[in-house]
Amino acid sequence: MEQLINIGLIMIVSSAISLLLFWLRWRSKIIGQDLKELGNVERREQNRLRKLKKRKEGILQKIKARAKNREERDETKSNDLDETRERNQRLEGLLTNRGGQQEEREADLSLRQEEVRGVKRQVQSQRKRLKQIKRKIKETLEQRAQFSAEEAIEEHVRQITSQVEVEVQQNTQRQLIEAEAYRDSRAQELMSLGRQRYYDPSPAEKLSGYVELPRSKASKELLTHEDSEHLEMLQSVTGVSFVLEPQASRLILRNSPETYTREVARLTYQRWVNGGKLTEEALRTQHKKSLTALERESREAGQTAAHRLGLKDIHPDILHLVGKLLFRTSYTQNQWQHAIEASELCGMMAEELGMNASLARRATLLHDIGKVLWAETEAVGSHAVSGAAFAREHGEVPEVIHPIGAHHHDEAPSSALAYLVIAADTLSGARPGARRESSEAFSQHVEQLDELCQGVNGLRQHMIIQGGREVRLQVYPQRYSDIDMAELTEEMAALIEDQCVFPGQIKVTALREVITSAVAHAKRRDQYYAHSSTSKAPTHPKASVKWGGERGSHQGGLYL
Repeated sequence: MEQLINIGLIMIVSSAISLLLFWLRWRSKIIGQDLKELGNVERREQNRLRKLKKRKEGILQKIKARAKNREERDETKSNDLDETRERNQRLEGLLTNRGGQQEEREADLSLRQEEVRGVKRQVQSQRKRLKQIKRKIKETLEQRAQFSAEEAIEEHVRQITSQVEVEVQQNTQRQLIEAEAYRDSRAQELMSLGRQRYYDPSPAEKLSGYVELPRSKASKELLTHEDSEHLEMLQSVTGVSFVLEPQASRLILRNSPETYTREVARLTYQRWVNGGKLTEEALRTQHKKSLTALERESREAGQTAAHRLGLKDIHPDILHLVGKLLFRTSYTQNQWQHAIEASELCGMMAEELGMNASLARRATLLHDIGKVLWAETEAVGSHAVSGAAFAREHGEVPEVIHPIGAHHHDEAPSSALAYLVIAADTLSGARPGARRESSEAFSQHVEQLDELCQGVNGLRQHMIIQGGREVRLQVYPQRYSDIDMAELTEEMAALIEDQCVFPGQIKVTALREVITSAVAHAKRRDQYYAHSSTSKAPTHPKASVKWGGERGSHQGGLYL
């Protein structure tokens, strides 16, 4: 039992010893950690102390540097103050000296002012004396010259003005002569340059005034026998008369209202004959197709003209009229080609003058669209006025509208572009080979105008000038008044339109000349001497104005 107790005690003691050892080991470990942490804390504190010492030393150095700088600034300020005191003392001395000098100057100025006042009084008295002398001289001169100073000034001004006016007139006349000479030479140069630079090798197709008979005998018999119904059918559908010319075996197109309708009739006939069925239904069908084809061709021609000239934004209806000029001629010159040619010439001249070439080409291309309106509609006025009105309705600008209306002087040209369009139109129409007219047609045209003129009552004489484009009527003044003259020209123009066929336009001018005269009878010689012995002949003062603008003035007047 005791052994068990001893064993138990031993075990308890060993357990206690092991626990004590374990506690001691744990405690030593904790103490070691604490010591280690204390060492770290101590090291941190030492580092902190070192940093604080360095910071302290830096702050002390800064404080010392600032104190040193402040001492230097204070020393500098004190030096500046000393200098300022010395300078102020010097300035006070100078001011004291200048004060004395100023007092001396003021005393001197007061003496001089007194002297100046005395001189002023003397000058005023001298001025009064001079005024009195001038007044006496003026009065003496006016008494001797017998007119006042104002009248003398006015006379002098009038003489100078008359001399200046004469010189201005002479200079103006000289400048006008020089300007006209330069204008003529420059215009010739521009027109010659345009003619040399422009060339169009593609001639327009000549519009035919006849059609050939068909080769088929049956068709030819239907068209050539007397009182042919087919020819009447052609006239009723197309509005153009087809007249048989037996010797030439062809049909001549006559009585057409205008060339476009004649071209439609010609194309309709060719398609109708080539179709083989010479019936009215086939004729009307071909007539519609021909109208459609020519309308399309005219619109394409208008667009082609605008494209060749580089023009844009032109109304399609205006281009349609330009294209229809392809089927019109004036003295055998194709009007579509004439419009393009004139546009190119006008653009070249505008470029040489520094003007807007595109605007010049645009106005010239549209200048003859009134000819189509004239033929197809009941347009009022000349083709220039009608074309200008149509262009205005379709959005063209005034710079383009005015040259269209003025290119035949229906409106007075008021812009440089209008004169350029007139020149380009004339150049294109007057160039060699552009236009021609047979002598037979011209003679017939002049005979028609002559017959119409001879039918005018109270006609004194008449003239047909400008190649049949103008008719001048001179009437007796007892038969016509000034109001009747306007009615006479309008009636004559309407009569020419109704009874004559001609391209372009014809101007009608009426003249009424009133001549009055009186006779002065000479006196007999004895009456003349008797009259001259009893009365003195009136004398008239001569004018003092001399030729060449020398000084002078009219006195008395002019006697005839």
